Amino acid sequence: MGFYEDELELSEKAEKSRGKSAILRKWKNLRMKPNSRGARSDFMIDPSLGFETSGLTVAVNQLPPGGYMASHRHGGEAIIYIVEGRGYTRIDDERFDWEDGDLIFISHWCWHQHFNTDPQRTATYIRFAVTESLFDIMNIILDPLLMLEHRAPWDGPDVKSIIWPEPH
Repeated sequence: MGFYEDELELSEKAEKSRGKSAILRKWKNLRMKPNSRGARSDFMIDPSLGFETSGLTVAVNQLPPGGYMASHRHGGEAIIYIVEGRGYTRIDDERFDWEDGDLIFISHWCWHQHFNTDPQRTATYIRFAVTESLFDIMNIILDPLLMLEHRAPWDGPDVKSIIWPEPH
């Protein structure tokens, strides 16, 4: 069998597998957990939850009142949808202010950092990213170099000192 036939066979297997994969994740079932970058987050769509995608992941992130996330970058593009809150995102040292309903596009390898400027309310945003293919290939090729890295010195918050308000 040739390359084309192999690809057709893989495609057929993937299509059958997708028919058995997860389809729905309810907002009320999210379990927001603090992460090392200064936010709380949970996946909405991800292979770890039984979703069969071609690399798409969707995560919900929250920044505490007045909080911020450490500067970071990644190999794939990301789209950020602001559910609620106000703040700004620095992308390659340029500031972009945002509020409820705004959408931010972050290209490959751009350093970026999110800030919540509201001293009272948690900022909530949804991150859509295609991380598999290119990201995984680069991880394999560049091993042992880290794909997810932080600028030195550490520019993230002291995550142990974050006080999260009760959801409203």
